Amino acid sequence: MAISSRFLAPCSVLMATLMLLIVQAQSITRHYDFNVQMANVTRLCASKSVVTRGTLWWHAHISWLRATVYGAIVILPKLGVPYPFVAPHKEVPLLFGEWWRADTEAVVSQALRTGGAPNISDAFTINGLPGPLYNCSAKDTFKLKVKPGKTYMLRLINAALNDELFFSVANHTLTIVEVDAVYVKPFTVKTLIISPGQTTNVLLTAKPFYPKANFYMSAAPYSVIRPGTFDSTTVAGILEYHNPRSASESSFDKDLPLFRPTMPRFNDTGLVTNFTSKLRSLATPQYPAAVPQSVDKRFFFTVGLGTRPCPVNATCQGPTNTTQFAAAINNISLVLPSTALLQSHFTGVSRGVYGSNFPTTPLSQFNYTGVSPNNTNVATGTKLLVLPFNATVELVMQDTSILGIESHPLHLHGFNFFVVGQGFGNYDPVNDPTRFNLVDPVERNTVGVPAGGWVAIRFLADNPDIMHALFTCPRAAEVWRCLHLDGFVEEACDTDRAGSAALDYILCAPQRQTLIHEIPAQLLILVGIWYIWWERRQHVHGEEVQTPVQAAQSIAALAANYLKATKKNAVVRSCRWRKPQEDFVKLNVDASFHADDLQGAVGAVLRDCRGGFIASSNERLEHVVDVETAEAHALRHGILLAQRMGITKLIVESDCLEVINTMNNGGFTASGSAAIYSDCLVFIIGYTSVSFVHCPRKTNYVAHVLVR
Repeated sequence: MAISSRFLAPCSVLMATLMLLIVQAQSITRHYDFNVQMANVTRLCASKSVVTRGTLWWHAHISWLRATVYGAIVILPKLGVPYPFVAPHKEVPLLFGEWWRADTEAVVSQALRTGGAPNISDAFTINGLPGPLYNCSAKDTFKLKVKPGKTYMLRLINAALNDELFFSVANHTLTIVEVDAVYVKPFTVKTLIISPGQTTNVLLTAKPFYPKANFYMSAAPYSVIRPGTFDSTTVAGILEYHNPRSASESSFDKDLPLFRPTMPRFNDTGLVTNFTSKLRSLATPQYPAAVPQSVDKRFFFTVGLGTRPCPVNATCQGPTNTTQFAAAINNISLVLPSTALLQSHFTGVSRGVYGSNFPTTPLSQFNYTGVSPNNTNVATGTKLLVLPFNATVELVMQDTSILGIESHPLHLHGFNFFVVGQGFGNYDPVNDPTRFNLVDPVERNTVGVPAGGWVAIRFLADNPDIMHALFTCPRAAEVWRCLHLDGFVEEACDTDRAGSAALDYILCAPQRQTLIHEIPAQLLILVGIWYIWWERRQHVHGEEVQTPVQAAQSIAALAANYLKATKKNAVVRSCRWRKPQEDFVKLNVDASFHADDLQGAVGAVLRDCRGGFIASSNERLEHVVDVETAEAHALRHGILLAQRMGITKLIVESDCLEVINTMNNGGFTASGSAAIYSDCLVFIIGYTSVSFVHCPRKTNYVAHVLVR
């Protein structure tokens, strides 16, 4: 990750720790490099700089930087598990976005300052390109070339900031097969609707013959905002067919006729309702719909716009020049803290403090979709609802017409939910639940609250707060005790103190040490937090986890390796074997490999602090694929020898740098020896102290002789 050093400095210790603490698992870990930097981008005949800062995780999380910082993450099915529909010939991500000629940070800053609606975008984009329907944009057009008769899966993502979008392909039908990474019962449409934050996978089957024509793939906004303005433009990409008579795969025939789809009117709520009502989960034994049949907690949230007073001596652009627009849920508008949440929690100083008294129903009932009340002011606060673990929750979200009806896309972080019902007008708590779909409702993570209507969702609150998972659950507490951090556990087991307890140790106690290898407590906590979270993911995926004692030993070993890897002391190389320090035993390992018959041998020798021989061993390898694997076998062979001799303080030497680097990097490797190194990590758990050192071939002579 290439980030300017001025941003990286405060995080260098934590980042270095996490980078080194990667443990080999059965799953494949993908590594990606992101270059976050200033860049001039030209669209619509105007250039501007984009991406000055941002946290990349699906999309940028700072202000409106997500207008240009976003991308697709495609997760394929498990190997050997087919799609529950015809396998596509090719899969293509299509990301819808918005483009402003102006700096998006300036756009949102002005809106927040004046309290008015943000200036509308100048264009929509498909994969970052506005397309030929905008002035000065013909060359910036996304083109998808297809072959006659083939089926393509389009992975649609609405990354636009403010607009729900219709999508259609001229003279083609689309088969909906998945929304928000959950399969649905397939159905075909000419036009679909997708809200900001939602994803939709569709199958597009090309015509069986070369049609001698090109076709627009178009997206246009859906909006019922009254009063208000919106970007009413249309973005288009081009679907073109491979010409069997053309030798070039990339040529584009501009002379062919170009067909446009018939797009719905911008306020076609009927089409939207018809589309969303067709979405159903597969609800099969392989892909069940685990919708809660009973409910522990019921909540009713009104969602909409209100007003707040204009700051003193300022002129605003809300409904009047003395008010600002303010979004609210149950008439509470969020107050952002003046400092970072962890910092404000630690210091106890913040404008916004999370209270646990968020109202579960509106403070006063009224005709939510009728005539606006006289008082449109909202309250402010930073409040939350506390849910018991494993509680089943039903949440009804009701749009209001206080300042005009509007569709509101809402996302629930950390959970999928089932959309069990929706309708128009005011929600009826007596009659509407009788029509809920509890058999095969669609499962999503983002839903649009209908304009002038309501939506009901259900979910299971089985994703506990991270502090509970890392500190307060019984197993985590036992791991901390095994690390001799009893005082830390006593503080952390108080749920309200969990976060500040970690900060107390990490930030405010540099002199604290533990009894394990003299490792600083801060480092053990950092490593422990990472390790416990990693093990939690193993447990979620049904993999075996260690006992608390074993986990504590692994954490200590990883922390010790980190300390050794970050020491800046120069290593003095010697051509003679050096004795280990008092009470330690040195293990030298080596391997041989014969490429002609894929055989080899391993050898290991143990010597004490006086240089005396304790034990030695060698063994033939009847089949080994390469020299690196042979060296890994030698390490495993030597560690087992030391284990049988009852040795607890060990220095391991090898003249194979890959062996040493792999073990000092937590056993992680992308080579075929991963399982061997994983065994070695488990075997060293019982050692009081163990280190891995690279040595020259001459100082590894005895082990070398054993393998000849």
